[in-house]
Amino acid sequence: MENNKEKKLKKIRIINWKSFKDCTIELNEGLNILVGPNASGKTNLLEAFKFLKKAIGKPTTPYAPHLEWWNVRNIAYKNDTTKPITFELHFTNGITYKVSFSIAGGALDVFEEELSHNGFQVRRRNGIIRVYGEFSSDKKIIIRRLVYKIKKFTRISFLDHAEIYHGEFGWIFRYVKDFISSILFVKHVNVNATREPVPVVGVDEVAEDGRNLAQLLHRLFLTNNGKYPDIVEHALRNLFPELSLKPDLTPDGRVFMKVLDNKLGAEIFPPCISDGFYKILHLTCALNSDFSILLVDEVENSLHFEALEYVISEFKNSGRQILVATHSPVVVDVAGIESILLFEVTAEGSVAKRVANVDRVREWMREKGLTPSEMWEYGLQ
Repeated sequence: MENNKEKKLKKIRIINWKSFKDCTIELNEGLNILVGPNASGKTNLLEAFKFLKKAIGKPTTPYAPHLEWWNVRNIAYKNDTTKPITFELHFTNGITYKVSFSIAGGALDVFEEELSHNGFQVRRRNGIIRVYGEFSSDKKIIIRRLVYKIKKFTRISFLDHAEIYHGEFGWIFRYVKDFISSILFVKHVNVNATREPVPVVGVDEVAEDGRNLAQLLHRLFLTNNGKYPDIVEHALRNLFPELSLKPDLTPDGRVFMKVLDNKLGAEIFPPCISDGFYKILHLTCALNSDFSILLVDEVENSLHFEALEYVISEFKNSGRQILVATHSPVVVDVAGIESILLFEVTAEGSVAKRVANVDRVREWMREKGLTPSEMWEYGLQ
């Protein structure tokens, strides 16, 4: 089984989700920079992945993955609840997973799923499971066992208990479930929450707003012989060379982050730590995580341009699949035109496109002395 770093999406199709009527978006295996006007669909794409994780990857009881957006009308294109919301994931290894959610009547349920790879396809619709393909007698026995397990253990999705699906086809279910479960979404740091001391024990996943950074960094510090992961250490050394980060405990045993200013010989406690410092910790901890795809909304918030250049370079050189929504020319210039996804709203909803003929455009830019951000700003794409 491939690890999460090796799981990559080739494209995603989104139907009836927020500003998307029916849009297929091609993805780079590495860095993808989402640019476009406000309300053009950038965050809606990121939140599509976030919703999938809530709905399929890590569902909770009671099942209501849409509550963050208040009700199903708010996540449907033009508030149309008569049509299902559908996501279709195409992976670079040939696996395709499609899931449709019924949202009629204000409730949300998985009513159809399809999973296919190399001539094998399984479909579940309204509780009925069908398998398609040409199989030998031995494989038919394996498939019957698989269908039995799907019927027995499915509560929401046929990926619910993918870890128990074995045999020749079980890995396909586990692959998709692992990918969706390992989606990581981060946005603006909630500085007030991040400054508060927190219990030493907590979840290992980086919180969307960074509120668990102290707990997470404390654990990483203790399990790494008094050091932070290289990604974090390098960022601190390059961007804050005079500062050292140390975990500390309150009298009641909660953990918080304390900074030592080695130049001034002073201790800096959480209320006085800069927003940008927290932002760097948040992004580097996210990049250090075992994610399948990393989604970053408005990466430029609270960051000086040099820090922003550093972060985007780290993203670009990581080889990981990352989607970054931004309004910053700095991000566009560091990432390069090959990474750009251009968003706009049309009469048919949000659409996203890449720069065509990248090599020719890059040569033209050199001749004209234009940067990628200038090309984008002046609408020359």
